[in-house]
Amino acid sequence: MRIRTLNPKNRLAKTRHAFTMLEVTVAIGILAVGLLGIAAMSLHAMSQGRAGKHATEAASIAYSVLEEFHRMNFADPALVAAPWTAPQPLAALVAPIFPASNLPAANEFTQGSVQIAGVAQQSQVYTVQWQITDSPAPPSPPWPAGTLAVRKTIEVRVIWNEPDWPNRQVTISGVRYDDQPTDI
Repeated sequence: MRIRTLNPKNRLAKTRHAFTMLEVTVAIGILAVGLLGIAAMSLHAMSQGRAGKHATEAASIAYSVLEEFHRMNFADPALVAAPWTAPQPLAALVAPIFPASNLPAANEFTQGSVQIAGVAQQSQVYTVQWQITDSPAPPSPPWPAGTLAVRKTIEVRVIWNEPDWPNRQVTISGVRYDDQPTDI
């Protein structure tokens, strides 16, 4: 009977081809750190997506309010030059100032329909304010010298709060020309 003994060189050769427990542990650790980084980036992307959605909605509201001012008669009392108005919630703005308006209803703009257990569903609250200033007539025709204000600059600001960024705002401005100046 012959006893086989292993050559020490062959034993080392066999262990070099296998993974050790330490190598496997390090690889799993690196994978875990990478997956945590991806999860953190996903959360940040969702937060920024929500913030972008709110900014888009605010710009749409501001543009709608500006368009309502452009639809008014130039002599309408609502177009009188005035400093910034007090911020008004969108729901309070629609009926009294723009009776036959095309402004979106306040409940059309919300954070979404995802309901989290134990957390009350909330809508984004947008407040609107504006400023109207009389602008002098351009120096050249079609308005003769001495013509009073034939254009008004209208600025509309929409303000809302984000969880990490309070008092966000979008401001849109436009110029309203008098289509039929009375003092020419």
